[in-house]
Amino acid sequence: RGAENYVVRGAENYGVRGAENYVVRGAENYGVRGAGNYVIRGAENYVVRGAENYGVRGAENYVVRGAENDGVRG
Repeated sequence: RGAENYVVRGAENYGVRGAENYVVRGAENYGVRGAGNYVIRGAENYVVRGAENYGVRGAENYVVRGAENDGVRG
């Protein structure tokens, strides 16, 4: 949502919600739900949900909420 933003839903697709942010939904893709996926909500932030992925829920996952901030829950 915004200028120069992308929104895609599918395998190996990229979605952007905000300045320099990525949001994708699909297996092995940058998204919110899926193994090995990435989700970014906010300026240069990463949020992922999946096993062995950078996200909020999952083993060995990382969650970052805030400008250039690092957070880990798991």
